[in-house]
Amino acid sequence: MTSSFKDSGERKEYVERFEQMLNENQYYFFDLSIYEDIIEHYMETGNFNKALTACNMATEQYSYSVEVKMLKAQVLLSLNNYEESSIILDEVERFQPTNPEVQFLRAGLLNNQGFHDEALERLFSIEHTFTEKDDLYFQIGYTFEFLGMYEKAIKYFKKSINHNQMHEDALSELAFCLEITEQLESAIPFYTSFIDKDPFSANAWYNLGLIYNKLRRFEESINAQEYAIALQDNFPNAHFALGNVYVNQEEYSKAIAAFMYASDLEEPNPDTFLSLGVCYEKLKQYDKAISFFNKAIKLDPEFDDAFYGLGFCLNMVEKSYEAIMFLKKAIALNDSNPDYWIALADAEYAVGNVFSSVEAYEKCIALAPGNYKIWLNYSLVYFDEEEYEKALDILKEGIEEIPENAILQYYAVAYLIKQGLYQQAFKYLENALILDFEKHTLLFEFFKDLEIQKLIYKVVKHYRTA
Repeated sequence: MTSSFKDSGERKEYVERFEQMLNENQYYFFDLSIYEDIIEHYMETGNFNKALTACNMATEQYSYSVEVKMLKAQVLLSLNNYEESSIILDEVERFQPTNPEVQFLRAGLLNNQGFHDEALERLFSIEHTFTEKDDLYFQIGYTFEFLGMYEKAIKYFKKSINHNQMHEDALSELAFCLEITEQLESAIPFYTSFIDKDPFSANAWYNLGLIYNKLRRFEESINAQEYAIALQDNFPNAHFALGNVYVNQEEYSKAIAAFMYASDLEEPNPDTFLSLGVCYEKLKQYDKAISFFNKAIKLDPEFDDAFYGLGFCLNMVEKSYEAIMFLKKAIALNDSNPDYWIALADAEYAVGNVFSSVEAYEKCIALAPGNYKIWLNYSLVYFDEEEYEKALDILKEGIEEIPENAILQYYAVAYLIKQGLYQQAFKYLENALILDFEKHTLLFEFFKDLEIQKLIYKVVKHYRTA
C-alpha cells in the first residue's frame, strides 16, 4: 500500500511513457534512475513479468549497472527463476565481494529453496553492514517462521517494526505469529508504547487498529483508525484498514466509502479494487463488482482471488459459460482453494455439465471435508436429477464427517420424506432438533405441501413438549 516514490505524479508519467513505448514498439532512452523507479513500480504492484521486461531494457542501455543487475536478480527470485537469479548474483559478487545486498538476496534465494539455516547464516553475517535494518530483521524473522520458531520470529518482526512502523509485511507476519502462539492480547502494550512515545503518530494508531481488528475488537479498531485519519487524512493505509473493519462487521456500504477514499489517495492498486469488488458482490450489485474485479486483473494478471470473484459474479448474473473460463483461470493459479472449486462446480451444473460439476465437488471434498456447504450443494446436484438415494448417500457421508452439523441432518430428513421413508426420516429429525432446534424451519421452506408441513409440525411439537 505504501510507495517508495517521492513524487507519485512523476512515477505515473514514467510508467505511462514506458507503457507507450511497449505498446508502440518504439525505443526511448530513460535515465538509469527512471528505469529503477519503473522497475520498482512493477515490483510493488506485483507485475513481475513487466518488471523483468523493464530490467532487460535497462540492461541494454546500462549493461554495467550493479543496481539494475540487483533489481533483475530480485525480480527473477520473485518469478521463482532461481538459477538465473543466482548467476546474476555470482556476477555481481565477483566485482563487489563485500556487497551486503548480494548476501541479502542470496538469503532470500536460499529461503525459497528451503535452505533456511544457510539463509540465517547469510543474514546474520550482514547484520552490522546492511543499511535497511527493517528489511533485514523482517527476513530474519521470516526465516525463523519458516523453521517454526515463532518466538524468535516475533522478536525479529518487532525489531523490524521498531525501525519502520509501516513495514506491512512485518506487521502482517507478526500478527500471524502472535495469533498462532495465542499472544495477540499481549501485543497491545507493544503497539501502545509507540503511542506513549508520540501520541500524534498516525502510524502508531494505525498499527494498534490492525491488532484490535485481528482481535475482533472492532469498535476499538475503528476508533484507532479514525485517530490515524484525523492526524493524517491523506493516509491510504488507514482508510483501507478502516474498510477492512467494516467488512468484518458486514457494513459493506461503509467499507466501500473507506476503500474508495483509499483508492483516491494512492496509485491504482489491485488489492483495493479486489476489496471493492467483494463489497459490491456482498451487496449483490454484481455489475459493479465485475467492473472492480476486472480492474484488479488488469493491474495483476496473476490475481487468483480477482478471477474467482469475477467468475462467481458472472455465474450469479447467469453468464455461466464465461464464469467457467475465469474460475478455471483462478484454479490454474491456485488449485488448493476449495471456494474456487465450489464456484466452478456450481457454474458447471448451471450449464448442464453434471459430470464436470461432480468432479469439481469431489475435489472440494478432498480439500475441505469439514465444510458442510460442499456436501449439501453436492447432494443437491443428484437431488435435482431425482437421484434421491445417491443424494442421500452423499449427505450421510457428510454427516459422518461433521456429525455436529444440524443442516445436513435436516436435509437428510427432507430427502427421506421425499422417498416416503418416514421412520428413518424422523430419526434424523430427532438428531437435528437436538443439535439446533431453531433450524427446523428449513423443512417448511423445503416442502410446500401442507400435509407434509402438518406432519413435520406434529413431530416438532411432540419433541418440544416431550
